[in-house]
Amino acid sequence: MKLPTLNTLMTMALAVVAMSFSTLSAAQSIAALEANLAKKTASLATLDSRIHSYSERQLDAEEKLQEALIDLANATKELAEARQNTGDAAETQQSLATKKVNLAKNALESRQSRLASARDKYTALLVEKQTTEAEINAISTLIVKKQQQAAVAKANAAAQPTPKPAAVKVQAPTAQISEPVLLAQAPTQTVAMDTATESETETEIPPTPRQLHAQKKMAELNERIKGADKDGWRQYETLSLRIDRGELVEFEFLGNHQYYAEVTLDKGKSKIKIRSRTFVVDVPDEEDGNTFVVIYDTRDKYKADFTVFNKSLLD
Repeated sequence: MKLPTLNTLMTMALAVVAMSFSTLSAAQSIAALEANLAKKTASLATLDSRIHSYSERQLDAEEKLQEALIDLANATKELAEARQNTGDAAETQQSLATKKVNLAKNALESRQSRLASARDKYTALLVEKQTTEAEINAISTLIVKKQQQAAVAKANAAAQPTPKPAAVKVQAPTAQISEPVLLAQAPTQTVAMDTATESETETEIPPTPRQLHAQKKMAELNERIKGADKDGWRQYETLSLRIDRGELVEFEFLGNHQYYAEVTLDKGKSKIKIRSRTFVVDVPDEEDGNTFVVIYDTRDKYKADFTVFNKSLLD
């Protein structure tokens, strides 16, 4: 099966963005759009740091892969020499050489898997960045458009003359009083206009406490890694987490002692182990299988700060 190229993935992602923003409610306020723009801009800053992290990880994985290839070649050579040995220790040497070859093969497979994973994640992040940039452009364009519309509406309202009250013609009383149609229609017209105005205004739902918490934590992370040296000294050369008894997930190093990971969690309680520490996370049923962000702040080497939240809370 042929996998889609990076250009194909980006084209597909941009098509989804275009469809999404073509259905944006025209009644969404400028303030709501500006708040969304701020969140997308913050996400872009995080993506840039993560892309750099995976770029460095690819280089490291390639170096480790070359080392594994050399180790396997050396182990294979030693095995061949051991098989030619006919002395008393020949069987022991061959057994040790065979184990060494097997270990070298396992190490090679591990290095190949790590490099493939780094490349796949790097590509996915590039697509996500392209998508986020397209969303930022779409929101910015919509904000400008709505600001222009608001300015035109304000100018038109100011240009319209104030209507003068209609003159009332006094007639002599008669036996039959005609129905005051004009006076009865006026309030009806006013009520209809008010109703139309209300229907055009979309009620904006305030963010939940969980959304505010997630957005605050991400903003704090972005502030800590702003201008940080991502290639210098770090608390841990590599840092991983393990969910329950699953496979290890390697953190991304973003600089300034900050480690970042995205994991999929099932509903119910899950144990996330980082080195010698274990954290219990309780996932609601409706968030089963969602992607969660894990931030590990190691500025305090004796007690690093652990943060986890549903990634969808940032949208």
